[in-house]
Amino acid sequence: MVLGRVMSAVFLTFLIASTVGGQTSALRGRATDSQGGVVVNAMVSLTGPAAARPRTVRTLANGTFVFEGIAHGRYVVQVESESTG
Repeated sequence: MVLGRVMSAVFLTFLIASTVGGQTSALRGRATDSQGGVVVNAMVSLTGPAAARPRTVRTLANGTFVFEGIAHGRYVVQVESESTG
């Protein structure tokens, strides 16, 4: 197996939900490939000027992921997945 970036082949759907008081939010998304299939166990990274520290999570069996308790601001989301080839 080769670890490769699938950013160009992965489509992310985001939902940002604010908590009461607007201090933090949750970033939820789903990673899918170009055929609409979910990307399972992909590593999703959240970085950027608003990030206190880089954070990573893995997608679940349905391709979803969530970052809880993030401050409002600009972020970069990257997805990496193992692929054969």
